[in-house]
Amino acid sequence: MLTRTLAEQGVRAVRFPVVHLTGDALLHQEAMMRLELDGKTYRAGDFIPWARRLGLLPALDVAMAGRLLEELKATAQPEPLAINLSMETLKDPLGRQQLLMLLRQFPELAPWLWLEFPENPVIHHVELFREFCAQVKPLGCKLGMERAGRGFARISRLQELGLDYLKVDTALTRELSGNQGNQGFLRGLCTLGHSIGLQLVADGVQSADELELLRALGFDAAGGPGISP
Repeated sequence: MLTRTLAEQGVRAVRFPVVHLTGDALLHQEAMMRLELDGKTYRAGDFIPWARRLGLLPALDVAMAGRLLEELKATAQPEPLAINLSMETLKDPLGRQQLLMLLRQFPELAPWLWLEFPENPVIHHVELFREFCAQVKPLGCKLGMERAGRGFARISRLQELGLDYLKVDTALTRELSGNQGNQGFLRGLCTLGHSIGLQLVADGVQSADELELLRALGFDAAGGPGISP
């Protein structure tokens, strides 16, 4: 099914808004992968575990990035766009090369892209990520970590990575008003991130009350079901 979807160019993405907490202006649209095959749409949870087992995540990532770049090229007024990518793509020499070739093929669009990778794999392959950052930063892309949290401060030579933002794990922001421990941790994380020039983004926000609390803790932007398009 996965190889047929790739062959039939069925890799798609849905977009969700991430907004600044001051003024509600758009920070970027976050693109999440979907597959379309035989008239059905499959969410990430349906196919990502199989794609990982079968070594197909790099091909899916490259297909999604290519489709999104084509869509941006066809848009009269592009909006900033965040693309969730897997560390498997950077670990795969062909996948990494294809991704870099795509970005270099559309130099005028690269500044609109926010490329993000999950925190835990980055920690375990930090030198590979550092090398990738050095390759794409000159193109004008922004780089971030998603599902970020307690492992962030353990990354060696953190300030040298060239990161632009952190998208904090939903597990840390869920039911935040009743969790003083997480509030203290997130306030410190925002202080640390700001000290090295990062924007802090809260993920999975459910309500206006959560937005107010996150703003008070020092977050710059937020996304989730509680964010209006």
